[in-house]
Amino acid sequence: MLRRMAHQTLAEQLEIGEFEILHRKELLQFTPENEQILMTVADYIDENLEPITEFFYQNLLQTPSLSIIVGDIGTLNKLKLSLRGYIQQLFQGTYDLDYVNSRLRIGLVHKRVNVSPNMYLSALILLKHYIFDLLEQHLQDAQQFKRVKYALDKLLCFDEQLVFDTYFYNMLLDVRIAHDQARSNEKRLKTLVEERTKQLYELSNKDALTNLWNRRYFVQRLRLEIENAQAESMPLSLFYMDLNGFKAINDVQGHHQGDLLLKDFAQHLMSICRHDDVIARMGGDEFVWLISNMNSVRASQVAVRIAQWKSTTVSVSIGVVCIETYPITLAAEAMLEKADQVMYQAKNADRSRSTWQLLQL
Repeated sequence: MLRRMAHQTLAEQLEIGEFEILHRKELLQFTPENEQILMTVADYIDENLEPITEFFYQNLLQTPSLSIIVGDIGTLNKLKLSLRGYIQQLFQGTYDLDYVNSRLRIGLVHKRVNVSPNMYLSALILLKHYIFDLLEQHLQDAQQFKRVKYALDKLLCFDEQLVFDTYFYNMLLDVRIAHDQARSNEKRLKTLVEERTKQLYELSNKDALTNLWNRRYFVQRLRLEIENAQAESMPLSLFYMDLNGFKAINDVQGHHQGDLLLKDFAQHLMSICRHDDVIARMGGDEFVWLISNMNSVRASQVAVRIAQWKSTTVSVSIGVVCIETYPITLAAEAMLEKADQVMYQAKNADRSRSTWQLLQL
């Protein structure tokens, strides 16, 4: 198998062909129209490749661990040249097998030089927001900017999937090579498999920015906890939280400041939660917290502690749904929807300060 790999492209190794590429584009709703829209700003991007590249590496090299990876001026110049090519490809309008292989190679290179997925995502977010800012200044038509931004966002999601495919593939490949080389060392192999499995598990279930659980994992756990609450006749409390004024922070102070705010709120939640509680970022500025064996009285106390989060720029609206009667008739998705509705009741009552409302079922 390893010998055969040398005669295959990365796409072939990962069994990614034309049909799979088309399928992924359809899932992201990345259309030929999106491709054409990106091409309309290609000339402007070409004219600004130098400032984009300089801005990117000036910010990136402020991180000591990344400075060590870059190493020297010769490597830095090669990286800058590679980044220019990467940016140009984003706006070329052709996203076929050649494009896919180039993105897979990016993932392979980052994996080989020990750039973690979190580092890669942070760098991609930095690049994306700077390009967005440039395009917003350039495009006078707000609707045109929105279309270009939306198309580029989808394409970068497509790129992220390919890069992470390579990460996952190489993690599994590492396990296979280690197995072949160390069959006599069962303990060492078992440790390596456990480490790789944990990494894969966290990559697929954790939010990259806040390190909280993601929506997919949370819904799975909510279903399980509803079943447990039903079987044990225990109360179950679900908190749905949304930050008021967050969009204004992003628009006025920039996305970096917005990211810091999200991480600060996540740390606040983690500082007051129990070990077995489940806290997740649902997306954007929405968070959820599931607490088993907690009645409405104690849930109210927790809501007060959440609202004590210290922020001078935004407030938080909290909706709490507490199940205390049986049998439980709500499915996981319906319980989430109820909590979201209660949160909006709190938001509509007063957005100027942190408030909460509770629904007892």
